[in-house]
Amino acid sequence: MDNTARPAEAREASALAALINLAGNALPFYLWQITAHGRMEPLEMGEQLIQREEGRYSYRHARVIRRSDTVAGVALAYRLDERMALNTLHEQPDPLIPISMLETCAPGSWHIQALTVDTPYRRQGIARALLDDALAEAKAHHCHTMSLIVNSENDAALKLYMAAGFVHKDRQPVIPYPGCDAGSDWLLLIRPTH
Repeated sequence: MDNTARPAEAREASALAALINLAGNALPFYLWQITAHGRMEPLEMGEQLIQREEGRYSYRHARVIRRSDTVAGVALAYRLDERMALNTLHEQPDPLIPISMLETCAPGSWHIQALTVDTPYRRQGIARALLDDALAEAKAHHCHTMSLIVNSENDAALKLYMAAGFVHKDRQPVIPYPGCDAGSDWLLLIRPTH
């Protein structure tokens, strides 16, 4: 099976939205619901954000592994801003604050916002291939470190990340939100790119 990651395409926004929501413990769905203001369904809002050319959720930051015409897995990653401002935390929805606080601990890193594999395609090496691809992307963008945030109860992901050289740097408690299926803490993991 071919586990080569390729750039995502805007036409894959629906699949990307579903997978990004899965990776984010339903926090993206909650945030998209707030952004939509009742004008559309949250996943539709996510699709619109993913179809944009810019922004954190843009398809341009996503790399995918496909099986036939299906997106089997996705990694959404980009360089974190060097000057992330803590003084803007009060403008964010409460459940996002601990994640933003953790992101400020890894400025300039190649940040994996989401990495997930759709259930039927798990245990085929796709997650590891996406992680290896993210490392190559980090090096190509001249980042010296990689970072990601994972839920403390996601044992399978933690095992993968630790085996790939990530170490625990910091933690923040999860602030519950509607649809929250996350455990007690968000963990910031980092690793060097060399």
